[in-house]
Amino acid sequence: MKKEDLNGDKDEIISHEFFIMKENNIYKIILTKKDENIIFNSDNYIKYLNIKEISSLIKQDFSTINTAYYFFLGLFEDNKVCINKKIKFKELNLIFTLSEEFHFEIKLEYKLNLNDALNDNDNTIQNLKKEINDLKEKNKKLEEEIIKLKKYKLDNDNNNMIPNNIKLLYSIKEKSYADYGLDNTFAVFKSLNDNLFLVYSTIKISIILYDLKNQNLLTELKNCHNDFITGIRHYPDKINKKDIIMSVSNSDNNIKLWDIKNMSCILNLKEVNKIGFLYSACFLFHYHELLIISSNYDEYGHSELLKIFNLKGKIIKEIKKSNEPTFIVETYLDDIISFENYIITGNLNYLKSYNYNKNEVYHKYFDGSINGYHYTIVVYNDNSVIKLFESSEDGYVRIWHFHGGVLLSKIRVSHDNINGICLYNDKYIFVGCDDEYIKLIDIEKGSIEKKLHAHSREVLNIRKIKHPLHGYILISQAYEEEEIKIWKIDNYIDI
Repeated sequence: MKKEDLNGDKDEIISHEFFIMKENNIYKIILTKKDENIIFNSDNYIKYLNIKEISSLIKQDFSTINTAYYFFLGLFEDNKVCINKKIKFKELNLIFTLSEEFHFEIKLEYKLNLNDALNDNDNTIQNLKKEINDLKEKNKKLEEEIIKLKKYKLDNDNNNMIPNNIKLLYSIKEKSYADYGLDNTFAVFKSLNDNLFLVYSTIKISIILYDLKNQNLLTELKNCHNDFITGIRHYPDKINKKDIIMSVSNSDNNIKLWDIKNMSCILNLKEVNKIGFLYSACFLFHYHELLIISSNYDEYGHSELLKIFNLKGKIIKEIKKSNEPTFIVETYLDDIISFENYIITGNLNYLKSYNYNKNEVYHKYFDGSINGYHYTIVVYNDNSVIKLFESSEDGYVRIWHFHGGVLLSKIRVSHDNINGICLYNDKYIFVGCDDEYIKLIDIEKGSIEKKLHAHSREVLNIRKIKHPLHGYILISQAYEEEEIKIWKIDNYIDI
C-alpha cells in the first residue's frame, strides 16, 4: 500500500501492511492511523489505541497521533515484533521489544460479526458432535475390551494361586442323593444370564435347582424318573439361548433333558439300553447340532455299545469296537489343534478315545496296570499340552498326553478308590477319596499337599466355581450322606 506523508492532516487515514512469520505460519498485520486512533488489524483480530492508552502502554508521552504511528511503524520495520497466537481463547498478541529489559504486548481481540458467530457456532457444534461420537465409539471398544479382560481374568485369575486352606461355608441338606462311584452326581454352572446354579437330585427322585448366589432353593421338580437319578449334567445352548440339564437314571435306563427356565422336559429317551446298565451319558456338540452320547455297562455280555442320539430322540450312530464294559463316557472338542470331536470311554482297566468324525479308535490309554474301574475323566488344555486326567479304583491319578497317548505322570493318592477330580489350576487338583477325605495334589511334584476330612462317607464328586462374594468355592458330595457341602478356598499368590 502506498506510504502516505506522516506529517499530513491528522484526520487523514494512513495504513501499512506487514507480514510476520511464526512457526511456518505467515500473519498479515495492518497498521492504520485513523482520526485519533492507531488500529492494529489482522483478519478478524482488531485493536484500537488512542494517545493516552499508547502513552500508558509505552510509559512515555507522544505529542501527536502521527508521532505514535511513526513509532510503531519503526518497530515493525526494525522487526522488533513477534506473534503469540492463542487459538483456544481467540487472541492474537503482538509482542514488541524496545530493549532486552522492556517488552510490551498489544492484545488483538477477535471481532465477530453475526455470520461469523453463527458459522463459528455451527462448526463448534459439529466438531463437538464428532468428538462425542468418536468418544462413544472409543468407549464402546474399551467396554468390549474390558468385558474380554474380565472374562479372561475370571477364567485365569487363579493360575498363580496356591490353595492355602479350605473351610466349610454351609451345607445343603435337602436329602440329596449320590450313587457310589459316579462322578457327575450334580452340576454347578454359571447360566447364560449370569446366575450361579447348583442342580442335584434327591432321595425322593426330585431335581433341585439351587441359587448359589443367594443360597436358596428355587425349584424342586418331583418324580422326574421312575427310580434314583444317578447323573446330572449341564449344557449352555447359546444358539437357542437356554441352559439345558441332563438327568440320567441307571435303574430305569432313561435319559431326560430339561430347560431350566421353566424346568420343562424337552426330551425323554426311554430304555436306552435293553440289556446292561446306563451308568453315564454326556453331551456332544457336532457341526451346530447338540447330540447325546450314552454308555452301556453289561457285566455279563461286556458290551462297549455307545449310542448317539439327536434332540428328536433318534439314534444317528452307534459305536461298538470291542466287548468291554464301559463305566463312564466323556467328550472333548479339540478346537486348538485338530478341530475334531472325541469320545473318551472309561472301560475296565483302561481308557479309550474315539475320533467321532472318522468313527475310529484314536488312542488306548493303558500303562499295563490292572487299575479297575474309572470314575472321572477330565481333558484339560494347560496352554502347553492337552492332558487327560483320570481317577481309578487302584488309588492313582493318571495324567496322559491326550494326543500322544503316553503317560505323563502317575500319582498315588490313596490305597482305596479315588473318585471325583477337580482341577484347581495348572498346578493343583482336588481329589475325592473313599477314605472320606478331599486331598490337594501338587501336579508337578506328584505329592499330597493337604488333606481335608470332608464327609462321613466316600467323597464322590467335587466341582469348583467362581462366586461373586467368596471367590473360588468347592462343592462336594459323598455317597448316601444326603447333603452337599460348600467350601471356601483361602489362597496366597505364588510370586
